[in-house]
Amino acid sequence: MVDKMSTCALTVRGLWRCYGVRHDILYKPYVVGRAVADVVSVARTHSAWFTNGAVIEPGDVVLIGGDSSGPEHVLVCVSVDNEDNLISVDGGQVTKEGKQVIKQVTRKLVKKRSGLFLGQRRVNGICKMGIVESYFDRLILNRTSQT
Repeated sequence: MVDKMSTCALTVRGLWRCYGVRHDILYKPYVVGRAVADVVSVARTHSAWFTNGAVIEPGDVVLIGGDSSGPEHVLVCVSVDNEDNLISVDGGQVTKEGKQVIKQVTRKLVKKRSGLFLGQRRVNGICKMGIVESYFDRLILNRTSQT
């Protein structure tokens, strides 16, 4: 079962730790299967967890899926353009060789009667920590200009 798990939330945990988010969960050994729950717990502790009504902005951590809309996944928003394309940094992205890596991903942000969606997956939570947006903006812009 462990080889089927994604590293998306572990990426978020690591980023938060690098950027000085303080919470015991981030400094204790990881418990297998708890990464997404840990992200939500840290966000709630900081009064930063929203399940409806929040607008996704750069630096936010977004929880999608985990319901009938698709598998559970968390990502860090880098930007949202004028055409509702959300650019994010996503851990747990799988290469052709089956290795999990961190990648830049673009998804369409869609507002439906049944809620907010990124691609086909429902947005089920937004963490409004907003602490890493400028760093990721620079990282993505620099990487894009080098290719």
